[in-house]
Amino acid sequence: MKNEKEKKKVQSKHGETVLLERMDKKIDHVLEGHAVLDKKIESFNSNLNKKIDDFRFEMKTEFKALSTKVEGMEDKYDKNFAVVLKYLSRIDDEVQYLKRMLFNKADLDRVIALEKRVTEIQLIVEKHYGKNSN
Repeated sequence: MKNEKEKKKVQSKHGETVLLERMDKKIDHVLEGHAVLDKKIESFNSNLNKKIDDFRFEMKTEFKALSTKVEGMEDKYDKNFAVVLKYLSRIDDEVQYLKRMLFNKADLDRVIALEKRVTEIQLIVEKHYGKNSN
């Protein structure tokens, strides 16, 4: 009986040892899988960081190019506005000149109208008082 108990104990210990060895192997597999996943995640992060850096560089380059174009357009439009302003200034000068001319013409029209009235009055005076009544 003692042998049987000891035999069962030995068998039980052997079974426990086998079980622990199996668990140890499974834990090793889990750790290996974890290490593989860790490498994959690190590789993914590295690739993602590189892509982000490349994208940032591209955007900075594009932004600089766009900024240069905008500055060029500002210079062009500033020059165009200066030309338009100069042209409008000339038009304003011409309008002012035409106003003066119209005002002078209005004065001339008034003088002609006054001369006409004076001539009519002169005719009336001559008719009533004779030609030599000046």
